[in-house]
Amino acid sequence: MTTLQQTLADAPEVRIKVKYENGYGASIIRNSGSYGFPHLWELAVTKDDELCYSTAITDDVLGWLTPEGVATTLLKIKALS
Repeated sequence: MTTLQQTLADAPEVRIKVKYENGYGASIIRNSGSYGFPHLWELAVTKDDELCYSTAITDDVLGWLTPEGVATTLLKIKALS
């Protein structure tokens, strides 16, 4: 398990923002209003710090993600061009 995966597995209600050099990123949340609470994660793709609903990854938010699912999705976001 990576450090990110361990952090996601152990964290209480949180929001994590990730940004890559390609301008894309992610907003990752787990709180009482997120899809998958209390044990799973919700992720939204961002572009230039705004929510982005037009990528090959998704046209909506992704819910019910495991820490491994979050890590896999982040790799896909990092590879966007």
